[in-house]
Amino acid sequence: MSKFWFNFPLPLAALYITAVCLNHAALAVQVTSSGPQTLKKAQEESVTLGCTYSLDASDVGDLDIEWTRVSQDMTQKDELILSYTGGKQYQLGSPDLMSRLKFAGDPSLGDATVSVSSVKVSDTATYQCKVKKAPGVDSRKVTLVVLVRPSPPKCWVEGSEEKGGTVSLRCKSSQGSSPLKYAWTKESGNLPPTAAQNPQTGELLIRNHSDSYTGRYLCEVSNEVGTERCTYALQAYNRRMLQLLIVAREAVTPASALYLIITAIRGSITAQLAKPMSHGPDPVAAVPTPNAAESKGKPACLHLITGLRSDMTADMDTPYNHRRPARGHGNEKIKLTQKMQYCARP
Repeated sequence: MSKFWFNFPLPLAALYITAVCLNHAALAVQVTSSGPQTLKKAQEESVTLGCTYSLDASDVGDLDIEWTRVSQDMTQKDELILSYTGGKQYQLGSPDLMSRLKFAGDPSLGDATVSVSSVKVSDTATYQCKVKKAPGVDSRKVTLVVLVRPSPPKCWVEGSEEKGGTVSLRCKSSQGSSPLKYAWTKESGNLPPTAAQNPQTGELLIRNHSDSYTGRYLCEVSNEVGTERCTYALQAYNRRMLQLLIVAREAVTPASALYLIITAIRGSITAQLAKPMSHGPDPVAAVPTPNAAESKGKPACLHLITGLRSDMTADMDTPYNHRRPARGHGNEKIKLTQKMQYCARP
């Protein structure tokens, strides 16, 4: 036998010894878990980090299982967070993580899988499971990425909704892990042919706006772990549209009473400042509010009762509509149609 080894070429002997060692290692501890090496979860969800293993008869040492959080800094040690040794479990990580991370079953029975509940963005890391039972040892790494779902977005129009102009519909989610993707659709039919949208900013531009483009638009924002949406009812107004009455922060006094004449022009409403009529009831009666001293710290309001002559029409269907029978005054009739209150916060 010694003569055989003496005459056996050294390189072949080395290969033989290596093969024997590898074969022995294959029969030792093996972590058998499979699946993706990277898991992406939404915040507050639960996740399972798999680590099943098998043993060999040659593994005669004590069973030792370690879960560590791998340090991104190569110069720093990995953080040992959970272990099983001598038949006992030891929680070694931060109290916050340990209150949510635990073995999913009995780690001594071939399953060292752990579960983490209510995951947080701070849980994002690479975790390693190492199973040792002398002389065998094996390990597996899995990366957990915790993302934030998009928050419910806000839909609004930037600027006016004037016919013939360019309308800018905007959509914005205040929270959510990047990248966020925005997509506009129209609930009834396709987007206008003049529309162009930006999936990164959430803007939908509609050029040459018209009545045919009105309707309810839906914006959907999404990322890898969630989707949220909002809607906006787009209108189309003529240039002579209802003007907003802006009330100053100072309280309105009788001396500064305003008059609002409302007329209907092609189905839209025009508001303008006007003087009282020379005869007959005023089309607008301004009800004064308390003076500035009395209303300090309270919103300044202007209460308006708007009137239309009987020979005029108006398309005004609002929650504040209080219709009353027409009442005559001379040769003219006044129909009280609206009671409105405008307030400015101090």
